[in-house]
Amino acid sequence: MNKKSTDVISIDSWKLVVPAMIAVVLVTVYISFYLPSAMRSSAIETAYRTSLQLATQYKTIRSFYSNVVAARVKEQGDIPFAADYTADDESIPFPTTFIMDIAELLSKENVRLSLTSPYPWPNRAGRQLTAFQKDAWTSLQERPESVVSREETIDGQRVLKVAVADRMVSESCVACHNSSPNSPKRDWHLNDVRAVMEVSTTMEPYLARADRQSQAIIHTVQAVAGLVIAALALLGYVSLRRKKEKEEALRNLHFHAHHDTMTGTLKRSSFIDVLQERLQGDATQSLALHYVDLDRFKEINDRYGHAAGDTLVKEAAERLKEAAGENGMVGRVGGDEFLVAHANVADQHTLEASASAIIDCLKAPFDLQGNTVQVSASVGSVICQHVREGIELFIQRADLALYKAKASGRNRFQVYDETLGEAHGDSRKLKDAIFNAMKNDTFMLHFQGVFNTESGRLEGFEALLRLSDENGKPISPDVFIPVAEAMGAISDIGAWVLDQACAFSAQLPGDIFVSVNLSPAQFAVGDIPTLVRTALEKHRLSSSKLELEITENLFLERTEQVVAELAELREMGISIAIDDFGTGYSNLSYFCDLPITKVKIDRSFLAGWARGEAAAKSVLQTIMTLCRNTGMVVTAEGIETTAQADYCRSIGCHQLQGFLLARPAPAGDLEPLLQKLAIEGFVLDMSEAGDALDAEFERSENI
Repeated sequence: MNKKSTDVISIDSWKLVVPAMIAVVLVTVYISFYLPSAMRSSAIETAYRTSLQLATQYKTIRSFYSNVVAARVKEQGDIPFAADYTADDESIPFPTTFIMDIAELLSKENVRLSLTSPYPWPNRAGRQLTAFQKDAWTSLQERPESVVSREETIDGQRVLKVAVADRMVSESCVACHNSSPNSPKRDWHLNDVRAVMEVSTTMEPYLARADRQSQAIIHTVQAVAGLVIAALALLGYVSLRRKKEKEEALRNLHFHAHHDTMTGTLKRSSFIDVLQERLQGDATQSLALHYVDLDRFKEINDRYGHAAGDTLVKEAAERLKEAAGENGMVGRVGGDEFLVAHANVADQHTLEASASAIIDCLKAPFDLQGNTVQVSASVGSVICQHVREGIELFIQRADLALYKAKASGRNRFQVYDETLGEAHGDSRKLKDAIFNAMKNDTFMLHFQGVFNTESGRLEGFEALLRLSDENGKPISPDVFIPVAEAMGAISDIGAWVLDQACAFSAQLPGDIFVSVNLSPAQFAVGDIPTLVRTALEKHRLSSSKLELEITENLFLERTEQVVAELAELREMGISIAIDDFGTGYSNLSYFCDLPITKVKIDRSFLAGWARGEAAAKSVLQTIMTLCRNTGMVVTAEGIETTAQADYCRSIGCHQLQGFLLARPAPAGDLEPLLQKLAIEGFVLDMSEAGDALDAEFERSENI
């Protein structure tokens, strides 16, 4: 399967959306708390580096002035140095005065340079070391290359102070300081620390700018986070809504897959499953099983119309449900036939009483669209217990008893006895027919065309197994295949069918495929992928020209082996189709975790739609929605009228199959069609389907 899909948000997206929303909130909160502090720290670090760069620049300027300008002036001796050089046009500034004036010119509002020494010259005697400068002087004496910094609060503002050593950088400086009568110290040496150069930076502008930037970033992040959370919430809402819609569709599909769309009673297969489960749960339990048929139902249908007949069936089902009670159950076999089970029936007397109650509950008149109608019923009854043969054995016995009741005049019940089974015939004959067909190779394959809904192009064939009795009369596959499975012969028969179908597919031109049905019993006894691979290699057949059909009942006891084999078949490139969809297994989880590529809608749904059943239409639309969301191809089976074909086209079915389009026929009868396909392909005109197929095939009566 694709998925998901697809559905996108098919995988439970809230499990991803909620953690994602929490993560976005946590990241936003973290940024909101962490960023201001980080930005302030970065601002302080920037101010520190800027201050250090300024101090280095001033030292460089001073060194240049001392070594180049002041040294030459001193050598010439005709221009004096003066602290107040602006008042004397014949003098130039001392290096310290020069650098302080340069700093004053270059200083910013929040940056100041200070050059202070414990040995001040007379003109700088008023400059006293601050506490910070004293600490810096002590540190720089020990480590002249170090940098001393400190944050202080002055007049309510944070100030960053950075101090470096102002050293004797040239011999001329040392000579000047040691020889000048104004020098307070006469024993200087090269590289001695003579003063502390301090750059003071008011941090408030830096911090304010950092706060503004951090707030702008935080607001942007919060806005983006809000949009992301809103988008995630919307995604989660859409996901939750789609999940609920899908669950509702699955519930509807599940209900209609196991319940009759008209009456709400269990379908035959589901009735059998539930009954089998009850008996397996308590091997000592006995139940009454009744096969119920409304007498002369056809006459009522013909006289009052199908709508009245449907009303009768619905009301009869409601009465049977009431008669069955809380511990009983009712299933609709088809038409006007029902199966009813009563719990805790251990003897024939109780069995007869429950059968009589069913007949009595149906005697009261029915109001059919203003017409009062009296209806009777015939009932076949049997005590049902857990046995190895399964529930089908008891249904057959109840059915035999029902026919006896109808043959005896109707409006009565008949309890099964062994003489009814003998009268019906020994099942040994059927087993012999199967054995002889295997021995003498008298099984036959018929092939029914599958057509593209829109173009009418023939896209493939379904291979259908056929068997006749000793008199040449066809035996229904619904009869002989369960017996073959019970005999353990289905594996050999299935291998033969696969081989013959592959041989036929190898003759087909282009991408026309052949579909082969697999029995659940084949998975229990053989390695299906190996069997399929051998057949493909034998006939040199591409895997794309073979399709395998499985039934939902395969998943009743789904094992890891079955899942692995289906996955291996899909990896080989073989399409996997679910046949008779909606009539079997109750758990639809295989839609999500198995490699299914196609769904074949059971013909009973289209038959219900043709009768105007609103529930059947709802089921068909639900199936199409589910398959569309999971990317599956949909084939509608049992197309018998152009109205059905048109409806299937309108709801988006991809392929059609049925008597309207093509009846099953042996490979030999399809030779003219194969020749036409080889030459020009074959496209079916849906509006003339019946006539076109009569012209293309000699329809076999053995269908």
